[in-house]
Amino acid sequence: MGLHITAIFTTLLLALGAAPAPVFAQATTGTISGVVTDDTKAVLPGVSVQVTNVETGAARTLVTDQRGGFRALNLAPGLYSVSAELQGFQTGKRL
Repeated sequence: MGLHITAIFTTLLLALGAAPAPVFAQATTGTISGVVTDDTKAVLPGVSVQVTNVETGAARTLVTDQRGGFRALNLAPGLYSVSAELQGFQTGKRL
């Protein structure tokens, strides 16, 4: 039985050059969040999810919550791979 990763990639890049109000800060980080399911689409809590920056090798390991969800916050811009592992299942991977 394999793991399936449904990930939402959100890049937060705020640049309000000609805004009428003063701009005090810019966000240059992003978030990758998603849900891990099995072949039957059942959500899987307790899955080890690794989010890795392909260019730098920097990795962050998370564990899915009771709804199978995970969220990696404050990621530097770049290309990421996401893998999920749980004993008894094939590893799932997305780029």
